Amino acid sequence: MFKDKVAVVTGAARGIGYLTAKFMAEQGCNLILHSRNIAHTEKVAAEVKAMGVEAYAVQAELSELDSVKNMLEEIDKLG
Repeated sequence: MFKDKVAVVTGAARGIGYLTAKFMAEQGCNLILHSRNIAHTEKVAAEVKAMGVEAYAVQAELSELDSVKNMLEEIDKLG
């Protein structure tokens, strides 16, 4: 159902977002992983890539419009 799809997971560095990212990767879903701190997100990206999916780390403060716009522009450049 999720194999070869792409999902954006917000708050992927910990908690429910982290568990969601791992679950989606187990299903074969490629991921765009968001957090406020890209260093934390890159750790999750490495974990899910080891599970055989593509993953990209992005960062943004979701309460700041310019930060979200920058993140979305970065995501658009991915493909």
